[in-house]
Amino acid sequence: MDFSSKFSQVLSQTEKSTPTIFFFFSLSLSLSLTIITNITKILHLLRILLKLIEEAKKSGAMQLPVLSPQ
Repeated sequence: MDFSSKFSQVLSQTEKSTPTIFFFFSLSLSLSLTIITNITKILHLLRILLKLIEEAKKSGAMQLPVLSPQ
C-alpha cells in the first residue's frame, strides 16, 4: 500500500469521526471551563472568609480563651 492511498484512507476515517472528536473536545472544554469557574468562585469565597476572620481578630470578637496549666 503506497503512501497516498494510506493517507486518503486515514483522511476518510478522520472525516467520519470528526463530529465525534469535535463533540468530545467541546464537552471537555465545557467541563474544564466549568471546573475553572467553580474553583475561582471557591477561592473568592475563601478570600472573603479569610478577610472576615482577620477583621474579627482585629476587633477582638474572636479571642480564644487562654487556658492556664493546672
